[in-house]
Amino acid sequence: SHVAPSQCIISLEDSVLLWAFLATAAVGLAIGLRFRIPFLLASAILFSVATVGVAAHFGWSISYTIIIIFGLLAALQGSYLVGLLVSSYLPAPRDAETKLPTKEI
Repeated sequence: SHVAPSQCIISLEDSVLLWAFLATAAVGLAIGLRFRIPFLLASAILFSVATVGVAAHFGWSISYTIIIIFGLLAALQGSYLVGLLVSSYLPAPRDAETKLPTKEI
């Protein structure tokens, strides 16, 4: 059951898609943990524009490009929701205004 190395290597196009989905999910998670909706919208626009550029480079059809964009946006928003859920269970950061004043002796 020996497999030739050439059969194990994925194409550049598939590799780009894999990394795009992983990067999109990581960004969505980070935004959900730390930032809010404006960053999510900016990221959605950025990933959509970048996908159109990649699609033009690889010669994808318009319908395939739209499917990939919807997939990336679903990964972004899904991981954003996971980040929000995780952040709701983390302790809130304390800032100077919420600390109790200390008495000087």
